[in-house]
Order: sequence, then structure tokens, then C-alpha cells
Amino acid sequence: MRRHFHIAGLREGRLICQNCGVEIDQYFTADVPCTKPTTPEDVVQRLFRIFVYNCQAHLVAEIPRSFATVEVVGLEPSEDIESELEERITRDVEEQGSLTWSGYYALSPENEHRIAEWLRERKLRLDY
Repeated sequence: MRRHFHIAGLREGRLICQNCGVEIDQYFTADVPCTKPTTPEDVVQRLFRIFVYNCQAHLVAEIPRSFATVEVVGLEPSEDIESELEERITRDVEEQGSLTWSGYYALSPENEHRIAEWLRERKLRLDY
């Protein structure tokens, strides 16, 4: 069965599409297409960030709850990509700052593309 990508939001504790309101899963997908065609690249560019805390880089999604309010949710990689993901996001942080500086960092275009591939392959999911 084909899965269709959606931009996640939170409503009453459930993951829903911000554009069409359909309930979605932890892979940002649903059985039905969105009213606004959405790609894994769209999901990554709109929602994904790197968060550094305690000298460690974490891939997170900023899921909107309401106007100007987001819930930061970690992304859980499958075991086969865990090391590569850690190396990639650490490299992005070091190109923009340092692992000793807590805060949010952007993904490089190269890593946005690779992470979108993993999302398409269902190798990353929200830890929600």
C-alpha cells in the first residue's frame, strides 16, 4: 500500500496534517494523499532541525501545536543508519558552531536530501 507524506502538527495529542487535517503516523505518512502534495524533502525542510544538548547532536522535529507554539520531538533512526546519521549531523554542527554550544542548528542541503531518503525508506520515525 502506498503511503503519502504530510506536514505534521499536533491536535489533542494526535499527529495530524497541518494542511488537510488527516491523522498521520510517526513516519509523517497516511493512506490518503494530502490536499497539498508533500514530499519527504518538504517534511525535512519544514520540520527537522539539529538540537545540541550536553555536547551531543540530536535530530529533532519541531511539531506545531498552535500559533507560535511547537513541541520538539526526537527522531529515532533504525539501527542500520544510526552511526551515519550521528556523523552527518555532528559534521553540520561543527561547520556552524561547536558541540559545546547548546542550541539549534540547520541541516545542510546534502543532509536534508539524505534524511529525506531515509524518511522515504521508513528508517526514521518520530519518537512520539
